[in-house]
Amino acid sequence: MSRKILSILISVMLVLVLIPGVASAKGQDLLKVASGSDNCSVIQLKRLEKIVDNANAKIDRAVAKAQRTPENDVAELIATIDAIIAEVNAYADSIGAGIECEYVEYIVDGQTILVDPLRIIPL
Repeated sequence: MSRKILSILISVMLVLVLIPGVASAKGQDLLKVASGSDNCSVIQLKRLEKIVDNANAKIDRAVAKAQRTPENDVAELIATIDAIIAEVNAYADSIGAGIECEYVEYIVDGQTILVDPLRIIPL
């Protein structure tokens, strides 16, 4: 019983510590973002938008899969999300774009976790 509680606490701590740097391009008008940023071109921002849309879709699929499975796979879900986010952050940093946080709550294996869809912001 105590291992399960410890596992839940560690998972929640990982979510709270590791995900704040992530975000979502859903509904963002990148041309407005581009006009406010001298650091990256419109082409780079359009590519980033595609990357972010794909990343958000992967995150949505990973959450849905974790919700469907009977085993406790929250730690695996968090690791998957972190890997997806790391790729997007690396590209965003390389072109001078920023990422912003706006968490969405999901219930996975009886636990509430916060997942942050990716959102592009101007720097």
